[in-house]
Amino acid sequence: MNRINPLYILLLIFVLFIFFTFKLNYANDELSEIQQNYKESSKLAIKIDNIKKAYKDKNRVIKKINNILKNSVLQNIDIKRKITNSKIILLSNSINKSALNYLIGKFLNNSFDITKLNIKKIDNKKATLEVEIRW
Repeated sequence: MNRINPLYILLLIFVLFIFFTFKLNYANDELSEIQQNYKESSKLAIKIDNIKKAYKDKNRVIKKINNILKNSVLQNIDIKRKITNSKIILLSNSINKSALNYLIGKFLNNSFDITKLNIKKIDNKKATLEVEIRW
């Protein structure tokens, strides 16, 4: 009984082979899942970078706001601009309905990071406006 039967050795090798086969399949599945997560994360990172470029470019934001404010609808309106390192503030003490409608439409249809929008009605035709846009 001191000798080991060769069938036991073959059985052990077979069991080890099956064990490592399952282990390898599990590792392959894990690798596939990790690769899929990496692809999704890469796509998300690209989208976030594009959004950051759209909202955080100071020169582009100032240029777009200046183009909006040059429109003939806003020529008679006194809109004050305060530009700092991280934001621009637009103030108007008296703006008519059509100019306000045009201005709000342009602000909301462009890619601006509007952090403050304050509109107060003065009368049926006039209002005050305060807009803060960050980059």
